[in-house]
Amino acid sequence: MTALGYIFTIVVVLALVGSAFSAAGDLEGTCVNDAACTGTPNAGKCTDTNTDGTVDTCKCSTGYLANTGNTACIANGALGGTCATAADCTGTTNADACTTLKCACKTGYSANTAGTACIANGALGGTCATAADCTGTANADACTTLKCACKTGYTANTAGTACIANGALGGTCATAADCTGTTNADACTTLKCACKTGYTANTEGTVCIVDGALGGKCTVSSDCSKTTNANTCTSAKCVCDTGFSAKPSQTECLAGNTGSVSMTSTWILVIAYVPVAIYL
Repeated sequence: MTALGYIFTIVVVLALVGSAFSAAGDLEGTCVNDAACTGTPNAGKCTDTNTDGTVDTCKCSTGYLANTGNTACIANGALGGTCATAADCTGTTNADACTTLKCACKTGYSANTAGTACIANGALGGTCATAADCTGTANADACTTLKCACKTGYTANTAGTACIANGALGGTCATAADCTGTTNADACTTLKCACKTGYTANTEGTVCIVDGALGGKCTVSSDCSKTTNANTCTSAKCVCDTGFSAKPSQTECLAGNTGSVSMTSTWILVIAYVPVAIYL
């Protein structure tokens, strides 16, 4: 082997050895005290791992367990966390089975790739044998590597809960010209259709709302001037003023509770009823 070959081999070996260790402050990384363990959430305990009397390695905090790859700390009772019986598994929806002392998805559900949620088999991201099994999520009727995926022309949203048409808000695009599926979402940002300047996506990510309108973006209440009686800025969004409530369509603010019976109607009923009772 040439000298250059030896150098290359040494570099590769060193790289592999280095990759086997976590960065200082991360889970399984080096530390000198608990305060140094800030790199991985819930891995805030600096532990003496070689019994020499000196703490040296970041470990999961009490009540948490490291996942298989030592990349995260999972709460006991949550999906992938420790359990003694199924009754302990209350931390993750539909992960109420205890298998080999770890909380697992119950029958009919499978863990997502990140191991953070249980997805119904047949839904987007859930298990399948063929495309015919994928009936749980609209437009996710393709079965790819044994998991339900969005069909051609659709892309999964960030949360992995829905399939969005390419060109619609949140759907894939190459340029802004591709974004024709949602009104006012004709900007292409990081290859996804986004609301154009002056508009913000609603919580569901289905429509673009003009800033300053009901549900739109704001910094202070004076920004909220585009919807009558929605002049209040709360949590950076315009909301209905006190004494008003939003219509289900979220386009108007109506006075009071529209589902209640007014006092006027109640008195009319009483007046109409009393004479009849006296007559009888």
